[in-house]
Amino acid sequence: SGPKLSYVLNDEETGGRIAARRIGSILHGQGNIAIVGIQPELKSNSIRERVFESTLVREFPNIRVVARKLGLSSVPQEQRSAEELLSGATSVDAIVALSLAATRGTYYALTEFSKAGVIKLVGFDQDLIPPIRDGGIDSVVVQNTYELGRAAMETMNRQLHGLESPA
Repeated sequence: SGPKLSYVLNDEETGGRIAARRIGSILHGQGNIAIVGIQPELKSNSIRERVFESTLVREFPNIRVVARKLGLSSVPQEQRSAEELLSGATSVDAIVALSLAATRGTYYALTEFSKAGVIKLVGFDQDLIPPIRDGGIDSVVVQNTYELGRAAMETMNRQLHGLESPA
């Protein structure tokens, strides 16, 4: 660490709002959802979840969160957790997955239960393109890595020229 240490990070609040508004749109403002991949120990994940839920409450009061699942460390564990959700008594119209592992695991569970595309999945940080193309995953909130790289280079350039870094 030092005076020239800078960070360029995702805007997790915007990501949470994007996911909530997508859920609101695909469910036409009403339905039951589950949130999976909750990791309270990760600040970024907690921000995603908090903003997602507050946006739902404010903008889509007829969408209810009926299940919440803690995030697990691997895709197979996330898949098993999603399978438990799907085989339980709780009925959901959509699932929001807050991490790459949760998105993949939930997609695999939905596929296993022949529910991919039927129960809508909105995920974060996913890198599998075919399930997005064929509708198995409705949508994914991803980082704009080009913009993050541009902002990092701009910050370094400003520091090299003795200018203040943007906040």
